[in-house]
Amino acid sequence: MSNAIQLNLFTTEKAPPRLDDARLPARFWKKVSEQDGCWLWIGGRSDLGYPMWWTGTRVRQAYRVCYEALVALVPTGLELDHLCRRPACVNPAHLEPVTHRENLRRGEGPSGVNARKRFCKRGHDLGDSSNLGKGKRYGRECLACRRIRWAGKQQVQYG
Repeated sequence: MSNAIQLNLFTTEKAPPRLDDARLPARFWKKVSEQDGCWLWIGGRSDLGYPMWWTGTRVRQAYRVCYEALVALVPTGLELDHLCRRPACVNPAHLEPVTHRENLRRGEGPSGVNARKRFCKRGHDLGDSSNLGKGKRYGRECLACRRIRWAGKQQVQYG
């Protein structure tokens, strides 16, 4: 079961979001291009490719500005996950408020990739809780592989 907090985007009294919505200024929409259902930001971006927009008082993440204007405020302690996996997308229908942990788990970084692994490099089942331990340096470790490694060390050390 997912740790994400499930929110229905369109249960509020606000109308469903649409491209060129009047709730955001025209200068915002001039920096948006629709492509394959995504509303891609063609304005300035951060070093990681996330859209940035000058609100008139400060620079903010454009996808968050769009979500908050067209859907709702992002609850405290949550962040927006791009369901489409395109950081430049500002379409609120492609964004979901989740915890930081859930956002990392869903991502393509090492945390997300390793969290989705079902088998270790030797083929042992990582879904079996009796075969899963907490490693010293990393979050989880295959206990069968640990036993093999320890047995090899014992043989070298004690002959």
